[in-house]
Amino acid sequence: MQKFKALADDTRVEIINMLTTCNLCACQLLDHFHISQATLSYHMKILQEAKLVTGYKDGYWTRYHLNVEEFSSISTWIDAVSVVKERKSPLIQCQKRD
Repeated sequence: MQKFKALADDTRVEIINMLTTCNLCACQLLDHFHISQATLSYHMKILQEAKLVTGYKDGYWTRYHLNVEEFSSISTWIDAVSVVKERKSPLIQCQKRD
């Protein structure tokens, strides 16, 4: 799942955490991480392709915010998976032998 791959990087997770409090422009993210514009653009591209973050132009900079609907979808899926109980069915032996 593309969303989980996007969240598999510490920098991108920290960007997500920062965006939970408010919308931020690229310059604010750059100041926090002390990374190049190209590196930030790479991370934001991955987050936007996963539809976790959206951005809009504000003059020279881009402002980013979380796509709350996508996070709700992930949360719903995690909740559904977490309630699945371990099945107590007997172990089925594989019939294929080498």
